[in-house]
Amino acid sequence: PTFKMLRTVVNSPEWQKRLNSMPIMNRKFASFAQTTNATNVEKQPQGDAAKKAEAALPTPTTPMAVGNANNAKGFIDVNKVLINYKQYMKKNYDDYNVWTKHNVPDPVTGIKGDKLITDLHFPYDGVLKEDEYKDGLKFIINKINQDSTIKDIRWAAYMLATTWLETGAKFKPIKEKGGENKSYGSIDPVTHQRYYGRGYVQLTHKENYVKFETLGPIAGLKNDADLAKIPENAYKIMSIGMVKGKFRHDSTGNHTLVRYISESACDYYNARNIINGAHDRAKLIAEVATNFETLLKSCSTGSTS
Repeated sequence: PTFKMLRTVVNSPEWQKRLNSMPIMNRKFASFAQTTNATNVEKQPQGDAAKKAEAALPTPTTPMAVGNANNAKGFIDVNKVLINYKQYMKKNYDDYNVWTKHNVPDPVTGIKGDKLITDLHFPYDGVLKEDEYKDGLKFIINKINQDSTIKDIRWAAYMLATTWLETGAKFKPIKEKGGENKSYGSIDPVTHQRYYGRGYVQLTHKENYVKFETLGPIAGLKNDADLAKIPENAYKIMSIGMVKGKFRHDSTGNHTLVRYISESACDYYNARNIINGAHDRAKLIAEVATNFETLLKSCSTGSTS
């Protein structure tokens, strides 16, 4: 009865107008109420099936944001970022809290809140303590300020959004949860290392550890994979891999930041190709990147030229 009443409300003309003006994640939740009921909630796809369902979704056709001169990185005031971080990121945490408390599946992926949070490597309770993310976020922003290859503040926003997801919002290099059980996590017979995910963006597979030993350079990375968890090294891997497209490529070329975020367009959704070809959590990262863009621009001097 509750869902029936909710469907009636959100289908009204007035609510349709409200839906169109809602932020995307709240709009998804409201739209979900239009089409579901207490019975079919349990039939939503879970786990691998949910990931496949999301990967099969068509690319969003909404217009891309057009770039402008204000997208120059400039200098980011890290203290201002830390002061305002909770305000700009609260929306994402609140959305997670709704899914977790009510055990409601994400209407896009079908993954329930508790499963979604488990996938993000940390037990989410609606509150992330400042000492859990402050040092990590400060370190990455300081590195971005020093990094001359990061030309666009939206690149910084997307890097931070990716790190937010891959580290469970703590911005600290971590090892992949359950990595030992992955096909690429078995012990290498030559180096005796396990090449499961590590760092800010979860570097995997032996060939990539060998590659970034040279590109970093990170001396000894092949024979000591845990070096990828050192913040300095983790940042090198993320920056070089995303700027130069050293993680993935296709017939068009390397998947780079400038390929998806440039003066003419900004495609945070498909930028997920830089790290993950299945667009895993692409919509969520795009939303978080948009929040970070707003935050960084409010805390940046803009162009340094």
